[in-house]
Amino acid sequence: MTETDIVPVERELPPYFAVSLFKFAVLSICTFGFYDLWWFYVNWCRIRQREQSDIWPAWRAILAIIWCYACLCRIRSTAVSMNVPAVLPAGPLTVAWIVTELLYKLPDPWGLLCLLSIVWLLPAQMVANRVNRAAVPDHNPNTSFSGWNWAAITIGGIILVLAIIGAFLPPR
Repeated sequence: MTETDIVPVERELPPYFAVSLFKFAVLSICTFGFYDLWWFYVNWCRIRQREQSDIWPAWRAILAIIWCYACLCRIRSTAVSMNVPAVLPAGPLTVAWIVTELLYKLPDPWGLLCLLSIVWLLPAQMVANRVNRAAVPDHNPNTSFSGWNWAAITIGGIILVLAIIGAFLPPR
C-alpha cells in the first residue's frame, strides 16, 4: 500500500458545532451577529444529520428568532440524555437573546447594545462544548482563528469602531 492509497479516516463529528466561547464572542461581535446565524445553521445541520430529519437548517438559521428556543432545547436534552451536567434555561435565554437582538432599533448609541446578544448564546455553547467532549473526546475544539476569521475580525472591527465613533458624534 502506498501513501496515495491511504484513505483518510473520517472522524466522527461532535453532536454540535464546536467553537470556543472566546472565538464565538469575538466573531459574533465583529460580524454584527452574522456569526450567530452561522452557529445556528451548523447546529441545525448537525441536528438534522443526527436525527435524520427533513428540517431545513438554512431557514431555521435565517428565522433564528423563531427557532432559537428549539435549538437550545435540543442542546439541553442531548446533555441530559448523555448525563452531561448542564444548566441551560432555554426559555429565559431565548427571550433575552431576542430582546437584545431587537435593541438595534434604539437610537444611537443605545442601538449598539444589540451586539451583546451573544451573551445569551454563550451558555448554550458551553453546554454544547461539554456534550461534544463527552461524545467525541478527541474532536477539534475550534479555538484558533482561521484566515477567514481574521478577515472578518479586521473588516468588521474597523466598521465596528467607526460605528461606535459615529454613534457618539453630535448630530449635524
